[in-house]
Amino acid sequence: EQKLPDVPHVQNPDRVAAAEMAIEEFDTQLIILDDAFQHRRIHRDLNIVLIDAIEPFGFDRVFPRGTLREPLSGLARADIVALTRANMTDAAARFEVRGAVEKHHPEVPWVELTHAPQTLLSASGAQHGVKSLFRTPVAAFCGLGNPAGFRHTLDECDYIVSQWREFPDHHNYSREDVEALDEWARGSDAEAVVCTHKDLVKIGTDEIGGKPLWALCVGMDFIWGQ
Repeated sequence: EQKLPDVPHVQNPDRVAAAEMAIEEFDTQLIILDDAFQHRRIHRDLNIVLIDAIEPFGFDRVFPRGTLREPLSGLARADIVALTRANMTDAAARFEVRGAVEKHHPEVPWVELTHAPQTLLSASGAQHGVKSLFRTPVAAFCGLGNPAGFRHTLDECDYIVSQWREFPDHHNYSREDVEALDEWARGSDAEAVVCTHKDLVKIGTDEIGGKPLWALCVGMDFIWGQ
Protein backbone atom coordinates (compact mmCIF):
# COMPACT_ATOMS: atom_id res chain seq x y z
CA GLU A 1 0.00 0.00 0.00
CA GLN A 2 2.92 2.37 0.66
CA LYS A 3 4.49 1.60 -2.70
CA LEU A 4 1.23 1.92 -4.66
CA PRO A 5 -0.94 4.34 -2.66
CA ASP A 6 -3.42 4.95 -5.50
CA VAL A 7 -4.01 1.26 -6.26
CA PRO A 8 -6.79 -0.51 -4.29
CA HIS A 9 -5.37 -3.33 -2.14
CA VAL A 10 -7.84 -6.03 -1.11
CA GLN A 11 -7.13 -8.83 1.38
CA ASN A 12 -9.41 -11.85 1.58
CA PRO A 13 -8.68 -15.60 1.74
CA ASP A 14 -11.63 -16.01 -0.67
CA ARG A 15 -10.06 -14.71 -3.86
CA VAL A 16 -13.33 -14.87 -5.80
CA ALA A 17 -15.10 -12.64 -3.27
CA ALA A 18 -12.13 -10.25 -3.26
CA ALA A 19 -12.14 -10.03 -7.06
CA GLU A 20 -15.89 -9.40 -7.15
CA MET A 21 -15.52 -6.61 -4.59
CA ALA A 22 -12.63 -5.06 -6.55
CA ILE A 23 -14.75 -5.00 -9.69
CA GLU A 24 -17.93 -3.73 -8.04
CA GLU A 25 -16.40 -1.09 -5.73
CA PHE A 26 -13.36 0.07 -7.70
CA ASP A 27 -14.44 -0.62 -11.29
CA THR A 28 -11.27 -2.70 -11.65
CA GLN A 29 -10.15 -3.84 -15.11
CA LEU A 30 -6.95 -5.65 -14.05
CA ILE A 31 -6.51 -7.81 -10.95
CA ILE A 32 -3.10 -9.01 -9.78
CA LEU A 33 -3.28 -11.90 -7.31
CA ASP A 34 -0.41 -12.63 -4.95
CA ASP A 35 0.05 -16.29 -4.10
CA ALA A 36 -2.96 -17.68 -5.96
CA PHE A 37 -1.66 -20.48 -8.19
CA GLN A 38 -3.65 -23.08 -6.23
CA HIS A 39 -6.88 -21.05 -6.10
CA ARG A 40 -8.68 -22.99 -8.84
CA ARG A 41 -12.06 -21.33 -8.19
CA ILE A 42 -10.94 -18.10 -9.83
CA HIS A 43 -10.08 -17.93 -13.52
CA ARG A 44 -6.66 -16.52 -14.34
CA ASP A 45 -5.52 -15.16 -17.70
CA LEU A 46 -1.82 -15.36 -16.80
CA ASN A 47 -0.04 -17.56 -14.25
CA ILE A 48 3.46 -16.43 -13.24
CA VAL A 49 5.17 -18.97 -10.98
CA LEU A 50 8.13 -17.80 -8.89
CA ILE A 51 10.80 -20.28 -7.83
CA ASP A 52 13.33 -19.35 -5.14
CA ALA A 53 16.84 -20.22 -6.35
CA ILE A 54 18.01 -20.89 -2.78
CA GLU A 55 15.37 -23.57 -2.18
CA PRO A 56 13.82 -24.26 -5.57
CA PHE A 57 11.72 -27.37 -5.02
CA GLY A 58 10.84 -27.50 -1.33
CA PHE A 59 12.78 -30.68 -0.53
CA ASP A 60 10.80 -32.37 -3.37
CA ARG A 61 7.90 -32.97 -0.99
CA VAL A 62 4.44 -31.49 -0.52
CA PHE A 63 3.40 -30.18 2.92
CA PRO A 64 3.97 -31.35 5.62
CA ARG A 65 7.02 -33.39 4.55
CA GLY A 66 8.35 -30.55 2.41
CA THR A 67 7.37 -27.01 1.49
CA LEU A 68 5.69 -27.61 -1.88
CA ARG A 69 2.00 -26.71 -2.03
CA GLU A 70 1.37 -29.20 -4.83
CA PRO A 71 3.42 -31.67 -6.90
CA LEU A 72 5.84 -30.25 -9.46
CA SER A 73 3.56 -31.55 -12.23
CA GLY A 74 1.43 -28.46 -11.48
CA LEU A 75 4.05 -26.39 -13.33
CA ALA A 76 2.33 -27.52 -16.52
CA ARG A 77 -0.31 -24.84 -15.77
CA ALA A 78 2.26 -22.02 -15.61
CA ASP A 79 2.40 -19.39 -18.36
CA ILE A 80 5.74 -18.00 -17.16
CA VAL A 81 8.27 -19.37 -14.66
CA ALA A 82 10.62 -16.90 -12.94
CA LEU A 83 13.67 -17.87 -10.88
CA THR A 84 14.13 -15.34 -8.06
CA ARG A 85 17.41 -14.64 -6.20
CA ALA A 86 19.10 -16.05 -9.30
CA ASN A 87 22.33 -14.22 -8.45
CA MET A 88 22.70 -16.39 -5.33
CA THR A 89 23.47 -19.47 -7.45
CA ASP A 90 25.85 -20.15 -10.31
CA ALA A 91 24.93 -20.70 -13.95
CA ALA A 92 25.11 -24.48 -13.62
CA ALA A 93 22.61 -24.51 -10.74
CA ARG A 94 20.24 -22.21 -12.63
CA PHE A 95 20.47 -24.47 -15.69
CA GLU A 96 19.64 -27.49 -13.52
CA VAL A 97 16.52 -25.81 -12.10
CA ARG A 98 15.41 -24.77 -15.57
CA GLY A 99 15.87 -28.33 -16.81
CA ALA A 100 13.71 -29.68 -13.98
CA VAL A 101 10.96 -27.19 -14.82
CA GLU A 102 11.06 -28.04 -18.52
CA LYS A 103 10.43 -31.72 -17.74
CA HIS A 104 6.94 -30.67 -16.73
CA HIS A 105 6.48 -27.76 -19.18
CA PRO A 106 9.03 -27.86 -22.06
CA GLU A 107 7.92 -24.64 -23.78
CA VAL A 108 7.30 -22.38 -20.78
CA PRO A 109 8.90 -18.90 -20.99
CA TRP A 110 11.80 -18.61 -18.49
CA VAL A 111 12.87 -15.53 -16.50
CA GLU A 112 15.74 -14.99 -14.04
CA LEU A 113 15.53 -12.21 -11.44
CA THR A 114 17.58 -10.68 -8.64
CA HIS A 115 16.52 -8.77 -5.53
CA ALA A 116 18.32 -5.46 -6.05
CA PRO A 117 18.80 -3.03 -3.09
CA GLN A 118 17.30 0.36 -3.93
CA THR A 119 17.10 2.62 -0.88
CA LEU A 120 17.06 2.85 2.91
CA LEU A 121 13.66 3.99 4.21
CA SER A 122 12.56 5.13 7.68
CA ALA A 123 9.08 4.80 9.15
CA SER A 124 8.58 8.57 8.82
CA GLY A 125 9.44 8.43 5.12
CA ALA A 126 13.05 9.66 5.12
CA GLN A 127 15.31 8.02 2.54
CA HIS A 128 19.06 7.49 2.40
CA GLY A 129 21.23 5.87 -0.22
CA VAL A 130 22.04 2.20 0.26
CA LYS A 131 25.75 3.08 0.43
CA SER A 132 25.27 5.31 3.47
CA LEU A 133 25.75 2.24 5.72
CA PHE A 134 28.64 0.84 3.66
CA ARG A 135 30.99 -1.11 5.99
CA THR A 136 29.03 0.10 9.00
CA PRO A 137 28.17 -2.21 11.93
CA VAL A 138 24.41 -2.85 11.89
CA ALA A 139 21.96 -4.97 13.85
CA ALA A 140 19.57 -6.67 11.43
CA PHE A 141 16.35 -8.62 11.83
CA CYS A 142 13.52 -9.89 9.64
CA GLY A 143 10.32 -11.93 9.63
CA LEU A 144 10.47 -13.67 6.26
CA GLY A 145 9.90 -17.10 4.79
CA ASN A 146 13.49 -17.09 3.55
CA PRO A 147 15.66 -14.97 5.86
CA ALA A 148 18.83 -16.16 4.09
CA GLY A 149 17.84 -14.05 1.10
CA PHE A 150 17.74 -10.86 3.19
CA ARG A 151 21.04 -11.74 4.83
CA HIS A 152 22.59 -12.20 1.39
CA THR A 153 21.33 -8.76 0.33
CA LEU A 154 22.90 -7.18 3.42
CA ASP A 155 26.20 -8.87 2.57
CA GLU A 156 25.90 -7.62 -1.01
CA CYS A 157 25.61 -4.08 0.35
CA ASP A 158 28.79 -4.72 2.37
CA TYR A 159 27.13 -3.99 5.71
CA ILE A 160 28.84 -5.39 8.82
CA VAL A 161 26.07 -7.42 10.48
CA SER A 162 27.16 -7.51 14.12
CA GLN A 163 23.78 -8.72 15.44
CA TRP A 164 21.18 -10.88 13.68
CA ARG A 165 17.67 -12.03 14.62
CA GLU A 166 15.03 -14.01 12.74
CA PHE A 167 11.28 -14.04 13.31
CA PRO A 168 8.64 -16.27 11.66
CA ASP A 169 7.25 -15.27 8.28
CA HIS A 170 4.44 -12.65 8.48
CA HIS A 171 5.33 -12.04 12.13
CA ASN A 172 3.16 -9.44 13.86
CA TYR A 173 5.44 -7.57 16.26
CA SER A 174 4.01 -7.18 19.76
CA ARG A 175 5.01 -4.55 22.30
CA GLU A 176 7.10 -7.24 24.01
CA ASP A 177 8.89 -7.98 20.72
CA VAL A 178 9.73 -4.31 20.19
CA GLU A 179 10.96 -3.97 23.79
CA ALA A 180 13.16 -7.04 23.34
CA LEU A 181 14.54 -5.62 20.08
CA ASP A 182 15.15 -2.32 21.84
CA GLU A 183 17.27 -4.01 24.52
CA TRP A 184 18.98 -6.20 21.91
CA ALA A 185 20.01 -3.23 19.77
CA ARG A 186 20.98 -1.05 22.71
CA GLY A 187 23.46 -3.68 23.89
CA SER A 188 25.15 -4.05 20.50
CA ASP A 189 27.95 -2.10 18.84
CA ALA A 190 25.70 -1.41 15.85
CA GLU A 191 25.36 2.15 14.59
CA ALA A 192 21.97 1.43 12.98
CA VAL A 193 19.27 -1.24 12.87
CA VAL A 194 18.15 -2.65 9.51
CA CYS A 195 15.06 -4.67 8.63
CA THR A 196 12.87 -5.28 5.57
CA HIS A 197 10.12 -2.95 4.37
CA LYS A 198 7.70 -5.73 5.28
CA ASP A 199 8.88 -5.52 8.91
CA LEU A 200 9.10 -1.73 9.09
CA VAL A 201 5.42 -1.15 8.32
CA LYS A 202 4.50 -3.40 11.26
CA ILE A 203 6.81 -1.66 13.75
CA GLY A 204 6.36 1.95 12.62
CA THR A 205 9.15 3.60 14.60
CA ASP A 206 12.24 5.55 13.54
CA GLU A 207 14.48 4.15 16.27
CA ILE A 208 15.24 0.87 18.00
CA GLY A 209 17.45 0.95 21.09
CA GLY A 210 18.26 4.61 20.51
CA LYS A 211 19.63 3.80 17.06
CA PRO A 212 18.07 4.68 13.70
CA LEU A 213 15.87 1.97 12.19
CA TRP A 214 16.01 1.60 8.41
CA ALA A 215 14.26 -0.73 6.01
CA LEU A 216 16.44 -1.90 3.14
CA CYS A 217 14.00 -1.68 0.23
CA VAL A 218 14.61 -3.92 -2.75
CA GLY A 219 13.34 -4.12 -6.31
CA MET A 220 13.53 -6.75 -9.01
CA ASP A 221 16.17 -6.71 -11.76
CA PHE A 222 16.32 -9.04 -14.73
CA ILE A 223 19.27 -11.31 -15.45
CA TRP A 224 17.45 -13.16 -18.23
CA GLY A 225 14.15 -13.06 -20.07
CA GLN A 226 13.06 -9.43 -19.78
